[in-house]
This record gives sequence, structure tokens and C-alpha cells, in this order.
Amino acid sequence: MRTFVNRWIGKMRLQTKMIVSVSLILLISSLITGYLSYLTHLSIAEKEISDQILQKVEQVSARIDLKLDELYRFSNSILFHPNVENLLSASNSGEGVSYNDIMTFDQVLNKMLLDNTDVYSVHIYNNAGQQYKPTHSYQFKELNRQLYQKVKNKLESTDGEMIWMSDNLTTYEGRNQDVIIATRKIKSNRLEDEGMLVIVLNVRSLFTILSELVVEESDTVYLYNGEHELIYKNTDKEMTGGSGNGSQLSTVFKEEVNGTRYLGATVQSEKTGFILSSHSSMAKLHEKSKMIFNVIVVSGIVSIFIAVLLILFTSHRLLRPIKRLLNGMRRVREGQLDYRIEVHSSDELSYIGNSFNSMTEHVSKLIEDVYEKQLMQREAELTALQAQLNPHFLYNTLDMLRSKLYLQDDYENADLIVSLSQMLRYSLEPASTRSTLKDEIKQIQNYLLLQKARYEEELEIKIEIDEDVQSCHILRLLLQPIVENAFVHGFYDQDEKRISIRGFKQEGHLIIEISDNGCGMKQETVARILGKNTSSMADTKKRIGIHNVIRRIELVYGEGSFLEIESEEGKGTKVRMTLPFEGDYHLVEKRDVS
Repeated sequence: MRTFVNRWIGKMRLQTKMIVSVSLILLISSLITGYLSYLTHLSIAEKEISDQILQKVEQVSARIDLKLDELYRFSNSILFHPNVENLLSASNSGEGVSYNDIMTFDQVLNKMLLDNTDVYSVHIYNNAGQQYKPTHSYQFKELNRQLYQKVKNKLESTDGEMIWMSDNLTTYEGRNQDVIIATRKIKSNRLEDEGMLVIVLNVRSLFTILSELVVEESDTVYLYNGEHELIYKNTDKEMTGGSGNGSQLSTVFKEEVNGTRYLGATVQSEKTGFILSSHSSMAKLHEKSKMIFNVIVVSGIVSIFIAVLLILFTSHRLLRPIKRLLNGMRRVREGQLDYRIEVHSSDELSYIGNSFNSMTEHVSKLIEDVYEKQLMQREAELTALQAQLNPHFLYNTLDMLRSKLYLQDDYENADLIVSLSQMLRYSLEPASTRSTLKDEIKQIQNYLLLQKARYEEELEIKIEIDEDVQSCHILRLLLQPIVENAFVHGFYDQDEKRISIRGFKQEGHLIIEISDNGCGMKQETVARILGKNTSSMADTKKRIGIHNVIRRIELVYGEGSFLEIESEEGKGTKVRMTLPFEGDYHLVEKRDVS
């Protein structure tokens, strides 16, 4: 794909490239500017709307506190009325309640109900659970046993404070209606429990206040009591940002529900503990912000159209000298070194034209001089390199050192020089020279002899090569990189170093195993070396010798021959080669060796 795009761009005229480049720059700039403007406008608007929502929720929360204060005073007027106290005292003592007491009680509470339109009904219970209610509390039936027990359980841990909850009661007409219930204990003058008061409130008494927070149809309002229990909500949507956690009295939050973003505010009353939460949809704000983005993008497209017209209008005059220069370069490339271009202006392009004419005057001589100098320099470099790498020079020097050491009775170092000389002679021979496993092991022994002189008793060497595989043909220097890797990577932090080399025949194949007790490798590293994981090449470059061995096995031996690695961190590494047992080897044709 990249090659196709590069070819397509390369075939464009300069004028077309200018138009495409300017258009892309303007389009990308418009998109970036529009998107940043959209985010900035959205951020500023969200901040302002959040402050407005929080201020409005705080105002409504204050009004709810006033409403709750009124209901609290209403409950006090009932609890501390002498007729109510006398009625409950007589009822709890078992003396019985007279007809006159009941009528007086009924008149007092009926008057209170008429003065407070937010209250549906009032229920008063003595300690035995016997209910008393005024005749104007006609709308709802008595509390069912389950609701009565629920109210009683909530009041057990209180000491006269008001408890709020929401529930569903059945009217005398058989309809279910959502209500708000306020309840509190009734105490005597001696602070003894006399019963409990249950006030059933009209939900709409709070709805009138809370509706001020609902501007759009999608806006939501939630009201929780001091125990974080839901008292009122205007929607069935499940919002999670509104119940509060009591850690802050006023908070602003963002929330996303069903793909729609909401801004919300939560206010907890210090006086009553009630939590009021409101959510406002940001859909319209997002639409308005997107309009800014669209306007800037359209402006960018218009700018592109104007830029294209300007380029078409001015490019002919600007590009004419460049076309002449290109024609001159084309002539020079064809060998017309005496060609000169005409210069008709005195601007920067004329300087390029004059420079081109001056350049062509010296091209011929420069080419000849530089070419001859390069040929002479290359020849000198090759001669020096050949002299440095002359194998006879290396062999003669090593033989001289060996003879000198023998004359000094330093046989150990003399043997090391012999091993080094044999290794160099073996490695400098042509790659096509035939070699056997016996020859390869001999060179490995020379290398290990040098390492033994370095590590002395720290190094333990074990070589086991079966007699029937020693004459088997093998690639030159195939084992050397594996053994070297053991010393370079495996033994770098080991005190005791053990290396083992085995060669044997198995199921018609030559098997060579090289094991060490080094630091081992991770399985990810093994996978990268074997080419099974190419996510990182950092470790691969360090082990290029192993990759070279794997590649040579693939190219020369073909299918059925491979290299395996078994390694574990801290427990060493085993490299196993499976090669043909046949005598000769040859290059095989492979369509894909990658």
C-alpha cells in the first residue's frame, strides 16, 4: 500500500502536489481547530451549567427544609396537644377511652388537617398497636401489618426525631397511590413511649417545589432521606451519581446513561440530612457545540477552494523557470553537457538557473578527475586490505610465536598458539571446502582449549561423539557460534561452567546436542531466536550467530533439518540440531526460506 501511494504521488505534477499539500494542510488545520473549539466551548459551557445547576439545587433544597420544618411543627402540635396525651395515656393504662375524649380528639385533629392541605391523613397508634385517626383521614385504609411493622422497626432506634419514607397505600376506592410517610415516637411528660405518630403526605406537595429543577423532559430529580433511602423521583431512569455518600454537602458530577451525558448536582441538607440530586441532559449542548465544529470545517473547505484558485492562477508564472531547469537537467542526463538554460528574471530562481549553467561548464572535467581518483583510491585500499588479511602472513607469524615459545619451554602457551593457528586456518578456508563432523569437533576442541586456559578449573568439558557419525559431512563452522554463545551469554555470571557436546545417529538423522549450565533464557527469548516471535529485535541482534546457523541449515539442508532450543532461566540451555546422516550435502531449491 505504501509503495502504491509513493508511486502515485511520484507521478503527480508539481502543481498538483502543491494543490494537494495545501488542501490537506487547510483541511487538517480546520479539523483540529474545530475539534479544539468544540472541546473548549463544551468545557466552558459545562462549567457554567454545573454552577447553575448546583445553585438551583441548593435553593430548592433550602425550600424543602422549610417545608419539612412546617411538617415538623405540625407533628409537634399533635404530639403535645393535651387531648392527644390524655387519649394515649388512658389507652395504654387499660382504663379505656371515653366517647367524649374520642370526639374531642377527632375535632382537634380534623381542624389541624383542614389547616394543612399537604397532609392526607394522620394515624396515631398506642403501644399495643391500637389505631386512632380523625374522621377527615378518610382517603386511605389503615396501614397494613407489614407497613406498620416496618414503621415500628425504624422508630425503635430513635428518640422522638422524625423518620421519612416513601410507600404505596390503598385508598378506600381500591386504588394504589404513592405517598410520603413521616413518623415519630410519641413521648409522655416523663419521656416514656406512649405510641407513634404516622403522617401520610401528598407527594405533589414536594413535586411543586422539585418541578423547578425540571426544565427539559429528560431532566431528572431524586430526593433521599437521611438514611440514603429514595423518597421521590420523577423518572424511571437508573442514575448512579445522585444518592451521595455523605462526604460532601454539595457536589457536581458527570454521568452517562444509555449513551446520553448528564450534568448533575447533589446537595445534602445539614439540618435534615435530606439529599437532593438533579440531572440535566447535555444532548442539546453537544449539538450546539458541534455546530461550531461544522462551521469551522465548512470554512476550511471554502478556504481550500480559494487556495486552489490562487495556486492555479499563480503557479504558471512561478513554475515556468522550474520547467526550464527540469528540461536542462534532462538534457544533461542524456549527455548534452554543453546545454544552457535561458534566464529571464533576477529572483531566486534566476540564481538557480545561473548556478546550473556554471555547473555544467565544469561537469565534464569534474567527472573525469573524480572518477580517476576514486579508481586509484579503491585500488590502494584493496591492496592494503589484501596485505592485512593475507593468510600466509598470519600463519607465518603464529608459527614464529609457537617456535619461540617452544624454545623457551613454554609448551602450554605454545599449544594454545597451535590451537589458534588451526582455528584461523580452518575459518579462512573457502566455504565450499568439504568438512566432516570430526574436523568440526577438532576446531571446537581448539576453541575450548583456549577457553580452558582462561577459566582453568572453573570450566568442565565433556565431548561424546559416536564412532559411526564422525565421518559424516557437515557445514563448516556450524557448531562454533553455538559454543561461543554459551561463553558470551550463558556463563557471564556463572562460577562453575559445564559444557557438553554429543553426536549420535537417531532414526536416520545426525543429532548434535550442545548443553550448558548457564543462566538460561526466557521462553519469549527462545521464541524470538527461533523466529516464532518477531515483536522485538533487540535480543535477536545479540544472538545473530544462532540466526546465521538456523538460516544456513534451512538453505543447505532443506526440510527435515532444523534446530531446537530447550532453556529455562537459571538452569542452562540445550541446543539440538537434527541434520541429514547422508555423506554429501548440496544447496536445495526453496521457494520461501523466510
